[in-house]
Amino acid sequence: MVALAMEDIRARIETLDDNELRRELKNLGLDIGPITATTKATFIGLLAKKLHRLNGGEVPPDNDQDTDVKAVSNNSINSSAVCRKSNSDQKPSIYYGVWLGDDQQSTESVPTTPLVFDRKSDLEKYLKGHKTARFRTFKSKNDAECYSLSTSQYVVNSSLNGSSLDTEPPQQYHGPSRTIISHLQRAARCGLLEQYSDLVEQNPRCLLTAVETPVILQEGLRYNAMHFGSHYNQPEICQYVIDKCKDLQFWKKLYPNDDSEQLRQNCINIALDRYLNTPDKMLAETPLHFACKFGFTEVVKNLLHEPATLRNCKNKHGKLPFDLICTRYNNEDKQEVKESIENLFTEHYFVPIYREDDNVVPPKLGTPCKSDQINLSFDESLLDKALSPIDPKRVLRAYAGPTSPALAKEFHKLLVTPSSIEKRRAYSDIKCRDSEKGIERVARSLARDMQVPWKEYWKFMDGYADFMTSDGLMKLEKYLKESKAKTSTAKTTELDNVTSKLDTMNLSGTPESNTTPRRGESDMETETDENTDGFLVGKIAGIDLDVMRAIRPEDLDSNKYPLVTEWYNKVSSKANADQSYDRLRKKQLGKRILFK
Repeated sequence: MVALAMEDIRARIETLDDNELRRELKNLGLDIGPITATTKATFIGLLAKKLHRLNGGEVPPDNDQDTDVKAVSNNSINSSAVCRKSNSDQKPSIYYGVWLGDDQQSTESVPTTPLVFDRKSDLEKYLKGHKTARFRTFKSKNDAECYSLSTSQYVVNSSLNGSSLDTEPPQQYHGPSRTIISHLQRAARCGLLEQYSDLVEQNPRCLLTAVETPVILQEGLRYNAMHFGSHYNQPEICQYVIDKCKDLQFWKKLYPNDDSEQLRQNCINIALDRYLNTPDKMLAETPLHFACKFGFTEVVKNLLHEPATLRNCKNKHGKLPFDLICTRYNNEDKQEVKESIENLFTEHYFVPIYREDDNVVPPKLGTPCKSDQINLSFDESLLDKALSPIDPKRVLRAYAGPTSPALAKEFHKLLVTPSSIEKRRAYSDIKCRDSEKGIERVARSLARDMQVPWKEYWKFMDGYADFMTSDGLMKLEKYLKESKAKTSTAKTTELDNVTSKLDTMNLSGTPESNTTPRRGESDMETETDENTDGFLVGKIAGIDLDVMRAIRPEDLDSNKYPLVTEWYNKVSSKANADQSYDRLRKKQLGKRILFK
């Protein structure tokens, strides 16, 4: 009967919620602790026993009320101590091995026992008193002990088995000092490309930090080199930064131990994105905002030419770069500049020209296409039938653009079918007489008339250039400067070789060998041997006349392009227009056929 009454009391109490249970306990004068999911069952049993006593029931003496109440009321206090005790019994997951450093050995004896900590707070206390000490984290205590007793900070014992959590080798280059950063800022602001490139070549960390972020040149506004180039109209600086981020040799120099092409490509994409799309700290404007706002057409062109440039970034006031075009440009030609920049924001189309290396087959004019559709090699899908393995492979040799879709379509149409019979005859005559640069000459002239950007491949430079622009003339000036330096070095070496030969020469008058010219030496070589200086390939050739035709004489400035001006005058005086051109071309073609 007693058991039944106890069960009935307990069944009724279990139906109570926490508030009702707390009220019942208070009415009976019991000490109440926190009622939780883990303590509720204890309080239910305590209340049931108390009510059972009041009803005349008996309870075993070992289940005393005071003991139960004390255990329940102090449950929350004891739980924290139990947790601390259980945690102290667990094995640490990370160990900190401390290496004292070379300087420490001169001031105090090196410990014979390893310095290993399993709590970061203890490690920090120790490091405060040992400024030269260094530490690394390990998963194994044995590995941490081996590191602590090693003779070098970067030596990893073979027993570690790669368990170190930070095994990345030390960086070869360090971040630039404040003095170097001030030089970088001045070079980027004033357009001193040579000075800026020299600093980057000496230390790649002048361009990117250790975490692949742009180097900040002005702390307050968080400007990098691209911000300065777009803010002060320095398109050369902007283009250099873009080209350097894409340069694989730059990444090999920065990370010589990383051979993964996929990893390098990821680094290139990250670096380009951060340079092109990082906003400043004041108005949250990207370099494209700056270039559009101040009306810098060339900078806008360079930025929009990169697929990684985001055009829909909004500044602090919710404005897109397109919304800010020429808002800070107040010259008289504001409307013209604004229209030209607005045209750059339209879809970019190109008209490519593909040519086979040996010119065995005629060149192929491609249809207008977008920048992401242009191919470095001629795609067989552009032909009506698939190419066979023996067919020649065409590669991209010139292109017109970027320009609007309508202008690209019009350019392609006029290049295929000229607007008049006279132009059609003239174009046909040029293509027939010049098999190597005929279509490029026609397209170059048409691009000049229609004011369409133009680029063509020049083998002697191994790159694309337009010699009708300042950028193309600067590339040619740089090439002539480097070629002149190499020629002077080669002459010195040749003079030394001749001197050494004269010392060992047979002067008895009896010839030692036959000096008959070898087969294949043409009159062209004999005629031009006397003038081997100042030309693109060491002597006057068809390539000199090709480049001369691609330059407008009115663009030459002897102060800005001294070597190009000197070369142009020398070529124009040495070879007269079409006659010299045809003579050189025929001799080169005959030599090629004879000895192929």
